[in-house]
Amino acid sequence: MGYRSLLDKASGRRSTKGTPGVSVNANYYYMPIGISAKYKIFNKIKSRSEIEFDWLIDGARRNYWGYYAEKYSDVTNHQDTGYGIRISTDFIYQAGKVDFCFRPFFRYWSVNDSDISIINDASDEFMISANNTLEAGISITAQF
Repeated sequence: MGYRSLLDKASGRRSTKGTPGVSVNANYYYMPIGISAKYKIFNKIKSRSEIEFDWLIDGARRNYWGYYAEKYSDVTNHQDTGYGIRISTDFIYQAGKVDFCFRPFFRYWSVNDSDISIINDASDEFMISANNTLEAGISITAQF
């Protein structure tokens, strides 16, 4: 089992267009399925590649609308369909007592529409639309 948590503290802030922000706390549970391969490149350099598929099992996203306007209440929406993909390759240089690792990585999440929740006494409906998240970068570490 895997767990992903996101916290966006936007309450009290404004967008570049002046729109007030709403804080969000998202929690996702998923089942990771992946493979890993290790191989030696040179005498002191080895590599490890990994690819993983993450099947979203259950998710909840809490939106703190109460801070935005008094007529709204905080609401939790459930998102239980989607998937993630992770790809990375480690290049590890073994330098005696210290290993240096250079890791390019790619992470992608696709989460479908949430259920619909009521956010005030007037029965205004709210849902989280389907969304995609892409992260790519490089990690550089030293292991002692």
